Amino acid sequence: MVELAKQNNPSVNFQILDIKNLAEIKNQFEGIVAEFILNYLSKQEVINFLSEAKKMLFKNGLIYISFMEAEEINSGIKTSSTGEYHLYINYFTKDIIETILTDLNFEIIYSEEIPSQSLPSKNDLVLIAKKV
Repeated sequence: MVELAKQNNPSVNFQILDIKNLAEIKNQFEGIVAEFILNYLSKQEVINFLSEAKKMLFKNGLIYISFMEAEEINSGIKTSSTGEYHLYINYFTKDIIETILTDLNFEIIYSEEIPSQSLPSKNDLVLIAKKV
């Protein structure tokens, strides 16, 4: 994906980094996209990520977050649709993520629940929050 992005946008600097080490990035940004990553982090790692992301945003900067929403009790080892991979998935409710964001002084400016295509009993959730 990164190679394709570089081909299509040669003037942009793309990097592969570990989301758990955001403190290594010294730049500030107007926006951050966190698409379907929260489910691969523990609740404490989500708090740490969002806290570090906030430091990286300019005032009024935006963070776009999407994740698979479900009750935490559904978290556990899941098998990929091909049956090839097994991975621990953490589920969070909208309320949990919104509480973390508001506790970190983000203002939630957009929220949308989308019925999951792959898991009919779950929703995909999109949130956009602003650093205030």
